[in-house]
Amino acid sequence: MNDTERAPALLEQALFRLDDDVDLYLSEAPESERLVASLRIEPMRLARLKALVDTGAAWLPDVDGALVHLAADADGEGEAALVDLLCTACEERSARLDEPAWLARCEPGLLPLLRTLGWRDWPSTPAHAADPALPMVLVLDDLEYLERLRSPLAQALASRSGRADRAVALLAGLGAEREPAARASARSA
Repeated sequence: MNDTERAPALLEQALFRLDDDVDLYLSEAPESERLVASLRIEPMRLARLKALVDTGAAWLPDVDGALVHLAADADGEGEAALVDLLCTACEERSARLDEPAWLARCEPGLLPLLRTLGWRDWPSTPAHAADPALPMVLVLDDLEYLERLRSPLAQALASRSGRADRAVALLAGLGAEREPAARASARSA
């Protein structure tokens, strides 16, 4: 199993629906009852302005989608739990919501993992020299890209097939590259 495959369910997960389209996903290690990963996903229309500015979404008001707040322990257990939570969220939210993209502000330690899962650097965001976190975007309809990366998110999002045109249009609107994998591999090496 490579490090971006979906791990066997060794951790306990919980989903809390905070509103019709605001979800909190948690994963804990059962032996220690320690929280190892979390995701909070909310539509951009409900997000706080500071969060929208931090991810760059405030500069592109026409982009629809959700804002993702993610965290994971720095160990392998935290990363495996985060991959599993992202797969669960992709499956569950795709079944009930039509979000074209997720935006997140990612800490440097998670960048290599998220890039291998299919997240891209957000290209149009002003740089903040004092903040090492990087805004990133996951285009949920770009299954071809996710499959090329062998991301477990491709299988989790398989129900979204046939939407490649929407993914291409969204990437063009964001000013994002269609093929950032070579650049992402070079950065994480």
